[in-house]
This record gives sequence, structure tokens and C-alpha cells, in this order.
Amino acid sequence: MYCRNADQGEALAQWQLGECYANGAGVPEDGAEAVKWLCKAVRQGYEPPLFFHNDLIDSLGELGNEVKEEVANLYRRNADQGEALAQWQLGECYANGEGVPEDKAEAVKWLCKAVGQGYEPPFSFDSDLIDSLGELGNEVKEEFTKMYSMKADQGDARAQWRLGKCYAEGAGIPEDKTEAANWYRKAAEQEHARAQFELGNCYYNGTGVPEDKTEAVNWYRKAAEQWDADAQFNLAQCYDYGTGVPEDKAEAVKWYRKAAKHGHEEAAEALKRLSE
Repeated sequence: MYCRNADQGEALAQWQLGECYANGAGVPEDGAEAVKWLCKAVRQGYEPPLFFHNDLIDSLGELGNEVKEEVANLYRRNADQGEALAQWQLGECYANGEGVPEDKAEAVKWLCKAVGQGYEPPFSFDSDLIDSLGELGNEVKEEFTKMYSMKADQGDARAQWRLGKCYAEGAGIPEDKTEAANWYRKAAEQEHARAQFELGNCYYNGTGVPEDKTEAVNWYRKAAEQWDADAQFNLAQCYDYGTGVPEDKAEAVKWYRKAAKHGHEEAAEALKRLSE
């Protein structure tokens, strides 16, 4: 069926037929034939997710570079038409030398174009991609900060939290712990769980606000009730050691257990300790 549909020009079927040749599934394994069909699919705009981390392409060795070049060309066509995701993907290609020669300045150019249009990948400032750009990555961080600042001023809670992170880490903007706490508070008051957790940390450590363990517990609790595992763990710790609240081992166990259910390893260890 893949062969018939692929011959009729169906991009998905072409990709799937290429996979069959790459893996020897229903046809003899043939890397060159795989590349032929994979490239046909990409030329028609087929774009598999997480392309350059695809085990299929890695399995083709040097032959896979031809497919990567086709995908980079696809990203470029879409990027030139103003598609933000494609601009980010093309930037990734240049940063990693995937399908194009490695060129960090060109990577920054396309990444900044994407961010300028509002594209925001998860955990942007903790991204290995941006870290790999060294000092050039600061330009990308500055673009993120501009975007977050604009959205934060419009009342976007997620952007307010992100802007708080920018100030806390000095990412794209001078470090300012007080300003970080101010933006965390704006987002926290809009029930943004992660901002509530971060504001709790500010009060716990006296970072950007006067130290106040009771107030820290208040914000940890708000975030914990929204299933933030780190907040649940910190709240459990406060009950465990009587910090900001009266010591209460039963309450500590309750919150450790909730955090552990969300995969928090330290919470699981604390449960073992309290059960001994």
C-alpha cells in the first residue's frame, strides 16, 4: 500500500516507504532507496517531529545527511515565508551543523527572528542549544526578555513568571532579585503555580524580599495544592522540621507522598527515612 500511495505522490506514504527500506520491513533493507523516498517526502513538505534526533536518520549514517539537507531546505523555505517555528528550526540546524554548515552567527539570526515573532520553546534559558552558542546566545536571551516584558506588561502570568526568571538569573537583562520577586508575585497572584513556588523560595531565602518562613509556607502551599511537586516537597520539609509552621510529621508524610507520586526522588527518600 505504501508503494502505491508513494508512487501517487502522497508525502506521508513516501516517508513510510523510506522507513520500510531503512529498516528492511517488508522490503530488502536498502539505505539508498530509503534516502530516495525520505527526501521525496520532505520535498513535499513532510516534516517528522524531532527530526534531527530521529533514530531512523541516524541509522542511515552518512546517507542520512542528504535527508538532513532536504529538511534544512524545507525549514528555510518556510522560514523565509515568516513561519516562526521554521525559523527556530533553521536556527537549530545552523547551531548544530545539521543539513547546513555549522554557523553560530546564522543560528542566532534565525533564532532571534523566531523569538521576535513570539516563538517560545520550553525552558529556553536552560536549553543546551542556547548554551552552545556561548556569548552569542546572549542576543537570543535578550530577545526572549523583550518578548516576556511585553507580554508581562499585558498581564500574561506565564510571561510574568518567565520575566521573573530572567531577572533572577540575569538572562538577557541585568540580574535584579527584587525585580524578580516583584514579577513572581504578579504571576503568583494570578494562580501561576510555578511562580508561587519561586516566590515561596524568595521568602524562604530572603532573596529580593525580607526573609519570612511563614510567608514562604503560604506560597509553597498554594503551589503544592496545584500539584507542583517541588512545592509539595518544600512544604513537606517545612512540616518535617517545623520551619514556618509547627512541626507535624504526619502532615510532612502527606506532602512527601504527594510529591513522590509525581516522581520527586528526594521526597521518596524522605518517606523512607520517616518510615524507618
